[in-house]
Amino acid sequence: MRNSEWPPGYGGRHLMVTTARGRPTRHVPRKGPSPARTARDLLETLPPTPGFRAEVIDGNLIVSPVGTPEHSWSATLLSYALQPIVMERKWHAHVGGVNVCIDGPRDSLIPDLVLAPADCPRWGTLELRSSGLIMVTEVTSPGSARIDPTTSLASTPRAECP
Repeated sequence: MRNSEWPPGYGGRHLMVTTARGRPTRHVPRKGPSPARTARDLLETLPPTPGFRAEVIDGNLIVSPVGTPEHSWSATLLSYALQPIVMERKWHAHVGGVNVCIDGPRDSLIPDLVLAPADCPRWGTLELRSSGLIMVTEVTSPGSARIDPTTSLASTPRAECP
């Protein structure tokens, strides 16, 4: 994966912004509020990006298209299989569209399926905190296979099964 600095040496740190296909983005100067200093800062100031999902993985902002219907269907089928235990234990099952804040580095991921207790702690109003989750699932696809296993899994804390 290729990276680009935005802008070079900005604030003594390097901010890497890369598309899901590894193509570097270009810096476009903006007027207005102070620019983002980290990928997390940039994520928090992004406008809505219909058709794309933005995640912070290992300090990099990754923007990728949303999955195919088959990708989403795989996560949905898994949620159906888990539905009896989810209902019994009054958990919440989120199929895509839920941001997870990784405690510590504050990486922000959008997994394909998340199981969380009803009272899962949050980072702000939009993100579930990883420390409160029961299960996180990422469905890999041909377009994400080279990114997901190496970055998403390396960044995601794992829980031992009881």
